[in-house]
Amino acid sequence: MKKQEYDCEAIVTLLSAEEGGRKVAAHSGYRPQHEISTSYQTSGTHFYVEDEIINPGETARAYIKFVTPDAYPGCLWVGRIIHIFEGGRRVGEVKIIRIMNDLLLRTN
Repeated sequence: MKKQEYDCEAIVTLLSAEEGGRKVAAHSGYRPQHEISTSYQTSGTHFYVEDEIINPGETARAYIKFVTPDAYPGCLWVGRIIHIFEGGRRVGEVKIIRIMNDLLLRTN
């Protein structure tokens, strides 16, 4: 996938197993749910930049491609923290560092 096809660049932090997070590493292509608002979660695919994997308890830079971003326009800004989930369990967070899809950019 080309960089312009991603929606954002983010710093991903996975909780450790002791913190209630994953017990195994996530690989590029990992597709957790992202809490866009308190009432809306969407799936998004992670592509890790420096390494193909991120272990529980680690932080990595990633490009993220969201599913149907037209359903939640204007929801991102640089510095925004979004919790990531697997089902009902919070497994980490992403901090937005660059927005590549103008549709998602908050303008106010």
